[in-house]
Amino acid sequence: MYTNGSQLIYNGFDLSKYIFVDSITKYVSPKLKFQQANISVGSYVQGYGYEPFVIRVNASILAYKPHEIAQARRIIAQALMSHTPKKLLLPDDTGLYYKALYIGGSEVGAFTQAPDITLEFLVPDPIAYGGHHEERVQTHKDGTTEDVMLVGGTYPTKPKITIACEPNYCPMEIANKTTEKKICFVEDFKSNQVVTIDCELERVSVSTVTPNPNGGDVLKANTRDIPLFLESDFFDIKDNDILYHSPSIDAYTIEWDERFL
Repeated sequence: MYTNGSQLIYNGFDLSKYIFVDSITKYVSPKLKFQQANISVGSYVQGYGYEPFVIRVNASILAYKPHEIAQARRIIAQALMSHTPKKLLLPDDTGLYYKALYIGGSEVGAFTQAPDITLEFLVPDPIAYGGHHEERVQTHKDGTTEDVMLVGGTYPTKPKITIACEPNYCPMEIANKTTEKKICFVEDFKSNQVVTIDCELERVSVSTVTPNPNGGDVLKANTRDIPLFLESDFFDIKDNDILYHSPSIDAYTIEWDERFL
């Protein structure tokens, strides 16, 4: 049982103003995906990820008169309406969130005071998200270009890396030496260009940037994908992984979200 102060937030909307959460049903750990193959000495089984799952929130609508219940139902329906996964914060673990899609089809219980309601959310990626981090990495004074990552979380996460480029024609490489995966390419860079390596979207792009006359983030234009060498492979990171960058990269910014089973 949770207190009235507990928050259930979906896509930035605080649903706890309209419903009281009685219980939440979800797996202790998501179900493992696995592949099986028959070999000469028997069978071989290996896990390779986790299956999507459904979170069920059992609650009561905080309304006591028929017209109040009807109004609350409309507000809840509007708040939950989405065709793509959105950020879901649950009151049983407010430090984490999921990217979830409200399935719909929930029925309001008996038309009495504080009627029951069950909300079901599909979680396509069952690994929860934690804090967001951003770190600037530079070549060390002794010229070395390796750094040990302190990532946090309990599950590997896919980083996003941004490199501000000097005008030059040069090869670039960023690698996770622990997992032996790397991103490498050659590009003829112009002035005011930024390379973005997005390991979650599996995309490397270059953009021309200009200062924003109204302040705030810089403006990006003329974004295009960069062809990669065949040996390139997008990587994830976890605590104590060693990242390497080629000497042609003086500094870069790396961002990531903590992930938790």
